[in-house]
Amino acid sequence: MTLEAGIGAKVETAIATNPDKPNFGEVYKDWKNNESKEENQKERAAINEALHKGKKILPSVSIIDFGTVAADGGIVDYVDTYDSETNKMQRRDLKDFSVKQEKDLTEEMKRDGLNDEQVVKLLADSVDKNKDKPQTTTDAKADVKPYQIQPGDNLWKIAKNELNEINKASGDVDKKPSTKDIQDFIQKIQQANQSGDGAIENIDRIYAGKTLNIPVAKTKAEKSDSNYVAPNPDVTPTPDKTPTQDVVKNTSASIPASPFKAEANTYANPTIGADQAKEEAEVLNKYFDKMRTLDGDPSGAEYLTADEIKGFVAASKDKTAIVEGEPIPDAQEIAALERAAKHIHRIAGTNDDEFFFESSGATRKDIEGFAEQEKEFEGRYQARFYLDNHFNNLAGEKNAVSVSQIKEYREKLSVDSTKAAELVAVDNLLDQLKKAGYRDGSPVLRGDSKEIRKEVRGFSYQEHGGAYIPVPVKSPTK
Repeated sequence: MTLEAGIGAKVETAIATNPDKPNFGEVYKDWKNNESKEENQKERAAINEALHKGKKILPSVSIIDFGTVAADGGIVDYVDTYDSETNKMQRRDLKDFSVKQEKDLTEEMKRDGLNDEQVVKLLADSVDKNKDKPQTTTDAKADVKPYQIQPGDNLWKIAKNELNEINKASGDVDKKPSTKDIQDFIQKIQQANQSGDGAIENIDRIYAGKTLNIPVAKTKAEKSDSNYVAPNPDVTPTPDKTPTQDVVKNTSASIPASPFKAEANTYANPTIGADQAKEEAEVLNKYFDKMRTLDGDPSGAEYLTADEIKGFVAASKDKTAIVEGEPIPDAQEIAALERAAKHIHRIAGTNDDEFFFESSGATRKDIEGFAEQEKEFEGRYQARFYLDNHFNNLAGEKNAVSVSQIKEYREKLSVDSTKAAELVAVDNLLDQLKKAGYRDGSPVLRGDSKEIRKEVRGFSYQEHGGAYIPVPVKSPTK
């Protein structure tokens, strides 16, 4: 029996044991062992084939992912599904398949012209992307330190304490680890303890006296400058053909005003732009309470919904929202509110301040962090765009250039007034490389744009509610 067939059989057993409330705990045990995108894809196909067999549960439901999250200081196992009948992505309890939270994707599907099959693929690809990486790499390696489990310890407590120590060591004494930080570190601990004295079979059960391996990451940032290896000058590289290059060359809607800048709302830069985000955040904060309470039935003290924004805009236009002594939105502010209402889901995903999905609306915390989030993401996308399209400006025909050499190139740009646009792009690139841990002697290779991560604080842009923009299709050659 193949691995995927085995996991399918476990799904069937769970359904047969309790058709109304199947427990997929045994299925999750197998899923956790997957180490590649291919394994995820094969096992997901087998799981869903078994789930749909005989239409015993919900024939419209497809399983996307399994995982573990922190909740009220504890740990909860979940299964993520998509229901094609309702267009909803659902987070369900692993033990009884009950829906705990859900998000309606109908609006996004209409906006992007997606059908059910495409949605399932996008959701699955988002899950699988982190599996589609080599398990052994020279860019980063993991190290561990021993920790003896004490009476009363649990993984939540251990991970939180370890993150606090890391913050102290880096000078961030007042920084507190977020729920997401702790959850991610728990997963790292589990991965580092697949065998040995402290082997973790169930993250809810660890035993005093056992010794755990606590991960200590060694990244590219910790490599010494002496590790720089000069590229072979006799080798003429073949530049990678990237989707970003196709955007610039083949789609008129994506051609940037400057060749050194990817315009917002394009494949190369799917953000709405830092300036626009800042404007929207300011006006949302300004009228936050009034928008929530205008209809006399606020959605809750912490959430602002798209409907509440639209209602306030309509009332402002017909003057019914005017109250003497209170500010009145002008035309520019109304325009910003109308834009914000269209992607309030993106704003709501800024902070991990809701359990399960960020579906209730935008909190003040979301809004306050929105502009900075867009600025962070946009900076990374712009740096990737510059490296993908202008690497030869930095390195000629060589395969690599050091950060010091990029700085020298930057100085040449700074004394040439005609190079102002590229100077901005190079300054941003240097800033992003610094954040990624590159030092003066560190090499930047062709293709290293992918080392400038798509994530901010551990989340990808789409996980923050960001827009999905398909890879552009090449125009046919005439």
